[in-house]
Amino acid sequence: MVAMLKFANFIKERNYAREDLENFRELIEPMENYHGWQGYRLKPLKESDRVTHRCKILMSFTWQCRDYLLRVLEEQGVANPGQVVNTYIKASPVIQAVSYLANEHKHAGIDPKMQRW
Repeated sequence: MVAMLKFANFIKERNYAREDLENFRELIEPMENYHGWQGYRLKPLKESDRVTHRCKILMSFTWQCRDYLLRVLEEQGVANPGQVVNTYIKASPVIQAVSYLANEHKHAGIDPKMQRW
């Protein structure tokens, strides 16, 4: 854990992934055992953390259905399955929100080149 913290500081000093590293610092806490050894450990999860994580996973599973649907359309011989699916995504703000949330969770950010809705 100490090595991870040093690496996180190294990355932070170079101004990479600054927000993610701040989140990392919120997840760890210093510790000391009865021999005087000092280090860090992950903080126990709160119930709200578990719910948030579960919601992000459900968003990802929902968005993976898009990839599955594309594959099914390809197997059925649809000429341009991406265009068919994207037409429905562009028409639905709800699906667009799922898209952004799932990709933010999967890639730790949103790629405006990939999500043009």
